[in-house]
Amino acid sequence: MALDEKRLLQIEELKEIGNDYRYREQLMVQEFGFSMVVTGVVASFVLHDPTSTVSFVAQCYGLLFLVLLTLHLRNLNEDRRAAGLQRNTILKELGFFQTHQGIDRVRKSMTFLNDVSAPRNMVRYAGLVTVGWAIWAIVTATSHWQ
Repeated sequence: MALDEKRLLQIEELKEIGNDYRYREQLMVQEFGFSMVVTGVVASFVLHDPTSTVSFVAQCYGLLFLVLLTLHLRNLNEDRRAAGLQRNTILKELGFFQTHQGIDRVRKSMTFLNDVSAPRNMVRYAGLVTVGWAIWAIVTATSHWQ
């Protein structure tokens, strides 16, 4: 039985969306991990001599880095989630279903963790670190310039 052109295009689109979803998720994990290492190195440098002007400048650059990281992770996560929604729509149109894992997997043994998304929590954590770093920079600036 030959498939019509529309179904073949939907299947190809489904493959592309799946690849895009996995790529963005992997990119988020790699960026987040690398960025937290860089943040730790900059924080260590700043804490080594917190009264120097060079440390304050490094702290300001660290804050800018964290703001950009948080925005980028948020945008990647939004694109990843949009791809997931489009994927689900195509799966329903084709009459396919996923039998394991996936975006909407329900873990019956951990019902309180069902809505916990690692990528979403990466964005939240990066945002919290950014806010903490901003407070630290403000406190440092006020004590440095007095």
